[in-house]
Amino acid sequence: ENSKTKIKDFLYKFTSTYISSFLCGIIICLITQSSSLVTILTIILISNKLINLDKGLCIVIGANIGTTLTSFIITLDIGNYYYILFVLSLLFIYIKKEELSSLLFVLGIIFLSLDIFEKTMFSLFNNTLISSFFENTSTPLKGITLGTIFAFLTQSSSATIALTQKLYMNNLINGVLGCSIMLGANIGTTISGLIYSLRESIDAKKLVIASLLFNVFGVFFTIPFLYIYMNVINDLHFEYLISVSHIVFNIVSGVIGLFFIKPLCYITTILV
Repeated sequence: ENSKTKIKDFLYKFTSTYISSFLCGIIICLITQSSSLVTILTIILISNKLINLDKGLCIVIGANIGTTLTSFIITLDIGNYYYILFVLSLLFIYIKKEELSSLLFVLGIIFLSLDIFEKTMFSLFNNTLISSFFENTSTPLKGITLGTIFAFLTQSSSATIALTQKLYMNNLINGVLGCSIMLGANIGTTISGLIYSLRESIDAKKLVIASLLFNVFGVFFTIPFLYIYMNVINDLHFEYLISVSHIVFNIVSGVIGLFFIKPLCYITTILV
């Protein structure tokens, strides 16, 4: 009980306001490199009544921004140098920096997996059936659905967006489809938290539903502006379109979302 009180006091200092909770979510996600993990940790905290629903939602929204750094890093060509991360990981173990070693090792695994997956996807695009499927999946709604399913199956929006960026850079998909998949990935990554919350408290379920509603509303309010945005960006011929659009979308929707925390929590309370 004493340790629980200490944890609650610690969390109160860093989640006393919506802004501090929001920033806390960004920082934790930058450290853990996983918005799904941040969501699960927040579910546990809410289930144990260590934080309130509204502050928990701010943390999860902040995590959406924190995860954009991971997807951007993976998008860069440094993915081919995953073995350097493994060597550095071993080096940090030797000098007893286990936390940093674990982080580098996980990043190395992500880069290696993405490299293998990327090569597999490129070979699949030589298949007429696969390439025609993507050619016929050019509408935003279809792209969002594809991104949602893929992010759910991989349990990683970062990997989904990084792969989509690679496909776009190699002219295998267009910008509208790429951005639509990116938007869908934001929805798909919340499903793992939804599954985890099934065995948790009512408040934990409310958090995940509120997070899902936030992402769904954000995505579908963005669709009307997608073609306007693409017309502006296409004129710039920007190489890292998908990754930068991911950053822009999450920052804009996150900041706007802070003004709708109470309404989201109210709607969720009615639904759950």
